[in-house]
Parts: sequence; structure tokens; C-alpha cells
Amino acid sequence: MKTLQKESLDKWGNHVISVTAAAENGLQAEFLSLGACIRKVSLRLNNEEEKVLTLSYKGIDQYFKCDSCAGMTIGPNAGRIPAINGLIANEGVNQIHGGSHNLTTHNWELMSIEETPTACTIKFFTAQTDGIDGWPGNRRYQVLYTLDDTGWLSITYRAETDCKTYFNMTNHTYWNLTGESSHGFDQILNVPSDLVCMNDENFLPVATQSCDSFFTSLQRPRLHKDHIPLGPSLNHSFFLRTASASRGFTQTAHMHETARMHQAASLRDPATGITLKMMTDAPALVVYGGDYLSKGIPLLGDQVSMPYCAVALEAQEMPALTGFTFTTPEKPFIRRIRFHISF
Repeated sequence: MKTLQKESLDKWGNHVISVTAAAENGLQAEFLSLGACIRKVSLRLNNEEEKVLTLSYKGIDQYFKCDSCAGMTIGPNAGRIPAINGLIANEGVNQIHGGSHNLTTHNWELMSIEETPTACTIKFFTAQTDGIDGWPGNRRYQVLYTLDDTGWLSITYRAETDCKTYFNMTNHTYWNLTGESSHGFDQILNVPSDLVCMNDENFLPVATQSCDSFFTSLQRPRLHKDHIPLGPSLNHSFFLRTASASRGFTQTAHMHETARMHQAASLRDPATGITLKMMTDAPALVVYGGDYLSKGIPLLGDQVSMPYCAVALEAQEMPALTGFTFTTPEKPFIRRIRFHISF
């Protein structure tokens, strides 16, 4: 395992830290302090040209004004919830991703880099004071990224508070295993789910229905039961089969501390066979097809961004439907996400 750390100034004078880890099998990952971000995941096979597998902006400055949240740590809450009970709206009447000062806007502190012969772990830290965007508690956040030589990229989120509050953190990487931004729809996505969340006109989840009836209404062919056809207007949450079968929709307090990892998704490029396997201890997965991605922004890998050029897979809870799993000073929030890339 090899690592490389860089520090640079953006055009506004902000110090940005970049850490790149490279595994023996050609898998690489680059992490930015901006938003504690996965900037890039790539493969280099048989000394061939690097193949970028994520939506990765070429200019670091883009991450300071990044509406897509590409690769970033989302929190204190992932997704949209009604701005009630003191929460401050930042999208119509709703709050998205925890408010205007959410964790994607932070330039996180690099706490440590721990290396072994077969793995590397990078730890980032940031904090928020009581009342920011309406959330109670002085809150402290850590993100640990681990890349190892077996092809796993693991994420552990940990958050602590000095009073009862809520956390629902996730990662917002967009994946395109084809390496070509124009081929985002060519990927094959499978999610083990029987229930999908239906959205209102503001993309707020308001009800559930069976996946079978949902896909019938889309009128697109399915390869098999768990296949999700990628296409326009896909911005839905899927309750994961293993999680929902074991808990129904009743989540006990601090279930994120003891929940087992289960499969969340698999994504494959049929042309090359490159496959992403995703696991998590979160109960649901948001699948977003990238309808609102900007067009024409330069990307790494000699590509440019466009709508639908990559798919976001966001493991999280769905508090609008299932209620809030609160965190207290005695019980920290912990969430785990793992990605495995094979070829």
C-alpha cells in the first residue's frame, strides 16, 4: 500500500489537503479535506491508462461550489426532511442534507494517516456548535476511510453530541464504472429490496409501495427481480431486504451501533465486467440517477459532466417515514459503508 499527501491553495486562499492511497492490485482512491470527500476511485490494470470510476471534478475549486455534493460526506442528516421543530429550511419548505451549513461545506481537519503493508486508513474531523441550522447539541464528527489490497474501500462515520440530537450521515459518491460519462445508463444496478419510497413534488418521501408495482409503472424491462433500470427521474429510496426483514420499520434506539452489515447494491459495467459491491448497516439506499448534474464541467479521465453521467448510491435512514433514531451523549452515532471493486 502506498500513500501520497498533498496540500494546495485554491483561488480563494483555502488550504486543501489531498491524500491518495494506491493498492497493489491497481485500485486507487483520492480523498479531499473539502467535505471529507472521496474525490476519485480509479483502476490501473496491467500498466494501462488509469480508468476513473467516479464522478471526479478536474478542478479542486469546483468542490467549493459543488451543488452535486460529488463524493462528499453528507450530514448531519442525509436527504430531505420537513423544516419543522426549529429546523431551518434551505430548499423550499424542507431542509436538505442538514441545512445550509451542512458537512459538505466544511474543510475538514486531517487527523491521521495510518499505514500497514496491506491497508491505509485516513481520518478526518470537524465539529458544529449547538443550534446550527436548527440542530441541537455541540457535535463532533469523524470519518475514517480505509483502502486495502483486497479491493475494499471502507467508510466509518462516528458522531458525538453533548445532548440528545439526530445524525444520519452518508457518502455521496457518483459511480460510473464504464469510465465514459456518456455511458452512465449502460451500467447494471441491482438492489435487494421489496419496498420503494414514493416522493412528493418536492422529492420528499411520503409513502411506500412494492418494487414490482413501481417498476411496472416505469414501463421499463427488468433483467431479474432486483434489477433497477437506470434512467431519468430516478431519485428514490429502497428499503433493503435484510434490514427491513429483521426490523420491519421500527428502529430501536442506537441500532446503528449493533446492526450487522448487509448487501446494499451491486453495480456492473457489462462491457468490462468491472463490478462494485456495496454493503452497509443502514436500513435504506437512495438511488439517484443524476438528473440535475451540470453539463460541461471538466472531469478527471478526460471526460465532461452531463445529466445522467453517473449514479449516486446513498446508504441512510428514512426519518420522514420511519421516525428519528436519536443519539445521546452516552451513545455515539456509528454508520458503516463498504465498497468492493472487482474486475
